[in-house]
This record gives sequence, C-alpha cells and structure tokens, in this order.
Amino acid sequence: MRALPILSRALALAFAAAFVVHLLALVHPSPADTSPAWRHAVFLGVNAILAIGFARCVRWLFVPVLVFAAQQATSHGIDFVSALRNGGLDVTSLLVLIVLPVVVVVAFLLQRRPRAVSSRPTTAQM
Repeated sequence: MRALPILSRALALAFAAAFVVHLLALVHPSPADTSPAWRHAVFLGVNAILAIGFARCVRWLFVPVLVFAAQQATSHGIDFVSALRNGGLDVTSLLVLIVLPVVVVVAFLLQRRPRAVSSRPTTAQM
C-alpha cells in the first residue's frame, strides 16, 4: 500500500501539532482550561512518542495506539456527549473521534507490513 507512508507521516504531523498544543497549554495555561499541568506534561510525552513512531513508520505502534485510542475515545467521547446535552458542539472532541479509527488502522497496517530485507550478510552467507 503506497498510501501507508503518506498517511503515517500525516499522522506524525498531527501528533507533532498536538505536542505543540499541550506545550503551549503547559507554558501559557488558559483560564478556561480545566486540565491540570501534569496532564499536559503526560501528553507531551505521548504525542512525542506517537509523532516519532508514525514519522519513522515503526511496526511496534499498534498496542500503544490501542491504549491511546481507548483513553481518547473515553475522554473525548464523554466531552462530546456532554457538550451535545448542553446544546453545544465540542469540535475538538468530534475531530479526535473521527480521526481515531484512522490512527488505529494505520498503526495496524504498519504492524502487518513485511519486515524490511536486511542488506547485511547472515552467518550462513559468510
């Protein structure tokens, strides 16, 4: 699938952008932001790992992405439903909920890719 590296790198950019959002929230907290500073610090690490992993198209992302997706679906799902019940629309949560399945599928496909053939000789070839 030729689109896989493109999708993976697009997700890397999205996670890099999320890293910047959490960094700004940590450095210049908004009065409207109810998240504690430690949460933004945790997501700095999470977003950095996912951005690097998707940028490098690594195979090990699937399980961490499943954990991340479960947390995000729960958190943003609750926020989205709460906003709807109050007559509003949480656009950020909606976007997260739309993109999460793509993140999971791309991580799954990266895991299923054939391993790259090494150019190093094996001991049997020596």
